[in-house]
Amino acid sequence: MRYIRKDARVHANSLCKRCGTAGGCGSEGCTEVTCLYCGTTQCSGNGLGNGQCKVCHYGFLPGWARSSGHVGCSYKGCKETPVGRFPHKGVCCARHGTLIMNRRTGKDYLAEVAKYREQDWRLVA
Repeated sequence: MRYIRKDARVHANSLCKRCGTAGGCGSEGCTEVTCLYCGTTQCSGNGLGNGQCKVCHYGFLPGWARSSGHVGCSYKGCKETPVGRFPHKGVCCARHGTLIMNRRTGKDYLAEVAKYREQDWRLVA
């Protein structure tokens, strides 16, 4: 089960018959990946361009070059594994990423992501 955009269109040349992407996946279509920050399961083709989640916009999608090879969180003294690339700080762990986004938006960012996901995305098999 994975989320795809409600407005996704599948064409004859689409490699993935779920999300409609024509690239970024194998001949059998996209693999299922889970965002390291928000936890949304989605097609791997969503990582095209920057290797980041198309739902929360900051979390890394495993399997993309830009989302791997990071040693630690950008916060001084934090050795946690980075889960995304966040504004003004770079790669951060989940705790510090949430701190950044909650300060930036003035709201519980992950709760806002869940609302957006339910509004503009649908769950498919």
